[in-house]
Amino acid sequence: MFTSHSQVIYGLLGQGNGRLDAEELAEALQEHETSGKPLADVVLDMALIERGDLLGRIGMHLGWEFLSEPGDRVRPELVALLSPEQARNYGVIPINVESQSISLLAVDPFNQQVVDDLAFALGKEVRLVVADPEKVEALIVRYYGEDTTSLEDLLSEISPEGYVTDPDEVSETDIEAMAEQAPIIRFVNLVLVQAVKDHASDIHFEPFENEFKIRYRIDGALYEMTPPPKELALPIASRIKVLANLNIAERR
Repeated sequence: MFTSHSQVIYGLLGQGNGRLDAEELAEALQEHETSGKPLADVVLDMALIERGDLLGRIGMHLGWEFLSEPGDRVRPELVALLSPEQARNYGVIPINVESQSISLLAVDPFNQQVVDDLAFALGKEVRLVVADPEKVEALIVRYYGEDTTSLEDLLSEISPEGYVTDPDEVSETDIEAMAEQAPIIRFVNLVLVQAVKDHASDIHFEPFENEFKIRYRIDGALYEMTPPPKELALPIASRIKVLANLNIAERR
């Protein structure tokens, strides 16, 4: 469900009414560490908590509204407030607008970058609304359509200027911020979608001194994707670590 916030999820499961006992939490945490699956998915798979209950706790923790049936609040006239690119890039869809604020269903309500970027772009206070991420994604596809942008098109829109290539020159906070930038999220998502469509068995992200290669394997043979600028190696690698729930600051 949410890939990079297992510590928060762990804390929420041990708080309030209906909290999990220590043995259940320990078992779930062990499965999370062994399998690499997000802790939220683990506790749902183990039927330790109802999906709506978990999402409700997340909403209370973040201070955002929680909707169990988000589709009931989507209206076509509000959908037009965002471009398809904004909706798909940030994983959001509007459900309410006032003179100074706008409320958006969010695939990832933990992502503060969404709030900051869209508040600036829209000139309004942005309030995120928590809902089942799968339902939000389905609504985005329903109202904004599928993303047909190619990797080549997206790379032409991303400027490598401003990205730091040496991880020793940036803090962990800066690395996390790069991993949450919409163009980086969109690029990694496109790579993964393309690999799935082509039935790839594995993907290789290979940063070299003067280039950055991305290759994927189909029926034992490696095929190279359109290479991104080498300056994007650090933010792309960081985004992959976020998706894999790995330590974003660890390097080997």
